[in-house]
Amino acid sequence: MAGNHFLPDIDPADLAYKALAVNLSDLAAMGADPAWLTLALTLPEVDEAWLEAFSDSLFALLKLLRYAAHCGDTTRGPLSMTLGIHGYIPAGRALKRSGAKPGDWIYVTGTPGDSAAGLAVLQNRLQVSEETDAHYLIQRHLRRRRVFYTARRCVISPARLSIFPMV
Repeated sequence: MAGNHFLPDIDPADLAYKALAVNLSDLAAMGADPAWLTLALTLPEVDEAWLEAFSDSLFALLKLLRYAAHCGDTTRGPLSMTLGIHGYIPAGRALKRSGAKPGDWIYVTGTPGDSAAGLAVLQNRLQVSEETDAHYLIQRHLRRRRVFYTARRCVISPARLSIFPMV
């Protein structure tokens, strides 16, 4: 929901990327293979430029990762989006936080706190000294890079481990 889960004035391309990346990261962290996604999008009004930017970003990442969208729905109302990624994992093989034991390895991708700092910069709650630092933090919030790739590589290794996705 705009204003709750994402900023109301977010660039639609960033919204599509972030929603997809966060969901893929969650599946990868559990060791699942993504199979398809569903999308429900509610818009206050039809805005073809907004829809094109959102769709182009979403489908570019899906194409890069060789995934497909299977169904979706659009309605009119306050800006909100529900994106669900569905996947497969063999029975009993899901990596869960509750399965972590002393001695397990825990991997963290990226720098904890970067995304939260980027959101704070966007909301003018945090001032940073350099423009490049602000840009870096904002990008860490809007376009997490390679989190789902890294998580997937880790969970398919033979070592027993647990992954905790960090926002």
